[in-house]
Amino acid sequence: MQKPVHNLVRAVTEPYPGAFTFLGERKMIIWRSRAVADNQGKRPGTVISTEPLVIACAKGAIEVVTGQSENGLYVQGSRLAAEMGIVTDVRVGPKATAQVKRRKRVLILGVNGFIGNHLTERLLKDDNYDIYGMDIGSSAIERFIGNPRLHFMEGDVSIHTEWIEYHIKKCDVILPLVAIATP
Repeated sequence: MQKPVHNLVRAVTEPYPGAFTFLGERKMIIWRSRAVADNQGKRPGTVISTEPLVIACAKGAIEVVTGQSENGLYVQGSRLAAEMGIVTDVRVGPKATAQVKRRKRVLILGVNGFIGNHLTERLLKDDNYDIYGMDIGSSAIERFIGNPRLHFMEGDVSIHTEWIEYHIKKCDVILPLVAIATP
């Protein structure tokens, strides 16, 4: 029997916000459930039936006794399935957009310097960052130039102000590491 999920539903029911899942982008709140022994070999989150509304769990399943869509009314499980257009073998689970993670965009002015060069190396290894960099030269970062996550602009920060302004708005993190070199 699927007691852990059923107990979770019981734990967060009224007056609390309720247990919930998503059907695509639409939130489905589960107010009352009943543990069911057989998940019929279905993957967790798969709808086994709509009358009554039964959803497979890792072990067993739960019957949704009452629930509601995010802006809907509090209704019985089978009515909820009809209102939300739920059919057998459809899967519920995490919100679809929650699975897409955007990389952080980092602007490094002075990317070719000692700190900028080493920071670029570290961030590119992580795979969670897109690097936008500007410097007068590229000798220290040449080994990264072919990386699709490094967007390098060779130039002077005092001349390419429009490029910098654009990327300041576009990026999540700005690192002004520019130093005036004195020979």
